[in-house]
Amino acid sequence: MANFLAQFQTIKGSSDHLVIAVEDVSDLWPTVKNGFEKWLPFKRACLNNKTRNPVSVENLPAEFILTTDSRLRSRFPQEQSLFWFREPYATVVLVTCEDLDEFKTILKPRLKLIVQNDEREWFIVFRL
Repeated sequence: MANFLAQFQTIKGSSDHLVIAVEDVSDLWPTVKNGFEKWLPFKRACLNNKTRNPVSVENLPAEFILTTDSRLRSRFPQEQSLFWFREPYATVVLVTCEDLDEFKTILKPRLKLIVQNDEREWFIVFRL
């Protein structure tokens, strides 16, 4: 229990912003990162709380974190409920493809798997 308390004190200071996971399927993050981050902090955001009631936030700091980042992967199952506030609020999926065949055979099955296994809100950003 003392270990959880120490971790909580450490994480509590860094939990003042929204975490958004970025699933970079097509290696687009280096290209679009600045475009996404220029909108931070979000102004006049409307979020749903745990009871699904809308909550308006005038100035919402946020951080985009790649799903491969160790900060998202270092959680033990017993810590997930304790530190729920550090889990990503949503996942942004970045994709692109060259043609319809690539979409059907590679991209569509991968997107389906991502969407089915992600219980958070998700957004798919497709770049031509």
